[in-house]
Amino acid sequence: MIKNNVIGLDLAKNIFHLVSFNAELKQIKKKVKRADLLSYIANLPVSIIGMEACGGSHYWAREIKKLGHEVVLLNARYVKGFVVGNKNDYNDAEAIWTATHQPKRRTVSLKTLEQQDIQMLHRLRQSTVDERTAVANRIRGFLGEWGIVLPIGINQLRTHLTEIIEDAENGLSVISRNLFAKQHTSGDKVVLLGISKRGNGYLRTLLIHGARSVLKNCQGKTDSLSRWLQALIERRGFNKAAVALANKNARILWVMATQNKRYEVRSADVVMS
Repeated sequence: MIKNNVIGLDLAKNIFHLVSFNAELKQIKKKVKRADLLSYIANLPVSIIGMEACGGSHYWAREIKKLGHEVVLLNARYVKGFVVGNKNDYNDAEAIWTATHQPKRRTVSLKTLEQQDIQMLHRLRQSTVDERTAVANRIRGFLGEWGIVLPIGINQLRTHLTEIIEDAENGLSVISRNLFAKQHTSGDKVVLLGISKRGNGYLRTLLIHGARSVLKNCQGKTDSLSRWLQALIERRGFNKAAVALANKNARILWVMATQNKRYEVRSADVVMS
């Protein structure tokens, strides 16, 4: 059933395009500058405004909700299937309008500022780890040109690079030694562990980080979970214990989400009811 108070909004950096239909199903198109968007929407009747989840969409969604409208954030890949004709801004806005009407539309939850801060923190951390990996691979590639091959692992590189730079008998030139010394760093060790490579990588990151926080604070505690973790750390090491706890928490969360069970804490032990 087509609703007349639905608007498809195609977001952009400077010029935004809106598409809606009146009671006679006549298409209404509107082009609005960035600075005028909120004032224009503020003067519209209360509407359902559909948008693709993309850069800046959560900001616009929060601001538009403040004006009293309902906002639907749609998965961008889902919207793509509703584009008719050549891709342009108005056709994209119309596709958003069409997708917003679907009973089984694929939506994205609106993030708060706090949630965006946390996500930004994790993405910056991940990009730093990726950059570290890229530098390590580049160093290995350059060393290979001099016939020097190191064992796999970032710690192996850290351990041997200083020795290689100081070794006067390995054939490295003065220039190459200086370049390798510029790329050598001794930052804290960061290890990203995975429960598996399937599923949401960001969620895996959160589960692992949460587990590490618990492990760092479990020493000296006497509840059954802490005792289990203490024994696991002693038997298998910190990292494997973190993965085990992350796996356990993932299964608890899955049960809560799929079987409508409640999370309770009794005597510092986690139970499902």
